[in-house]
Parts: sequence; structure tokens; C-alpha cells
Amino acid sequence: MSIQISFLEVPNLVDRVVRPQQIQRAEADSVAFSLNRNKEITQYNAVKYQFTYQVEGLNSDEVFSLQNLVEQNLQNLLFDVPPSFVTVAYSGLIYENCFLRRVNPTGPIIVGDLQIIEQTELVFETTQRYLA
Repeated sequence: MSIQISFLEVPNLVDRVVRPQQIQRAEADSVAFSLNRNKEITQYNAVKYQFTYQVEGLNSDEVFSLQNLVEQNLQNLLFDVPPSFVTVAYSGLIYENCFLRRVNPTGPIIVGDLQIIEQTELVFETTQRYLA
């Protein structure tokens, strides 16, 4: 019996994929609130999620372009303008209206005139909150 390995697309990067274990989800921000229904108070949390992708083998131009996108997204958020949205698929769920928030490259490997970044961490964040 053969085993199938699936790969997932990386938002904002055409023709780049990662293995599912190279994506992690964490809470970016959480807000606790209480809801009083029929004299019963229930506690809830509304969270924004961050998705961290570990992408291998990007070149320096791709990393530079992604960093420019991060800066533009953060400026847009400051001026109440929507950032550049992408959709993130994670563990069978779809999260819409996510944006690239951070790019963390490791040191480059020089091959001739080309700089290849061994591993780059891309952090995407949801703009909406989800009940958790």
C-alpha cells in the first residue's frame, strides 16, 4: 500500500508548497467576554489566529518582496486601510481575510551570484476573531 503525501500552498508565493507539519497555528490575540442569557453567565474567548509557515529555499528577491508586503500591510492597518488579504487553509479549515504580518529569514547560502535563504518563517494573521 502506498502512502500519499500532501503539500499545501503558501499564501503570497506562487509555486511554493510546504508539508502540513511546516505550518503551525497559535493564538495571536484573545479577548475574554461574558454573555448573560436567561440569568446564566457564560464566559467566552474571541481569538485572532496566527499561522506560521516554515518555507525552505526562497531567494533573496522573494524575501525582499515579502518584507515589503509586510511593511505595506502594517502601514495599511495604521491608516485603517485593509491589508492585502489571503486565504489560509489549515487542518481542513479555511480562514479568510488573513494577511502577512512578519517575515523572519535565516542567513543566506550563496550559490554563485544567487542568495538562497535556507529557511524563512512567514507569519499570517487573521483579521477577524473566532470563538474558542
